[in-house]
Amino acid sequence: LPLALDLSIIQSAFRAFLDGEPQKAGRAQVRRLQRALRDTGANVPTTGVVNDETVAAWRRQELATDGKPRPEVPDMVSLKALAGDRYKVRK
Repeated sequence: LPLALDLSIIQSAFRAFLDGEPQKAGRAQVRRLQRALRDTGANVPTTGVVNDETVAAWRRQELATDGKPRPEVPDMVSLKALAGDRYKVRK
């Protein structure tokens, strides 16, 4: 079975970081996202905490997905593109 990426948990962690708030939960999900980003060649630490490196890697991933910039918070389209066959994306 593929591992799950939970969109709502990941979005919450990104929003907390971008709002300057502490990340309250979602470390396992963020770590899984960071590993997926590393699999694409991103140099991002797998700490489970959203940080500047994670956001920058995510921006690059979104641009690589379809060349369209999106908000800095993952959405279903770009997360599914990153997930491929390795991960299942849940809302």
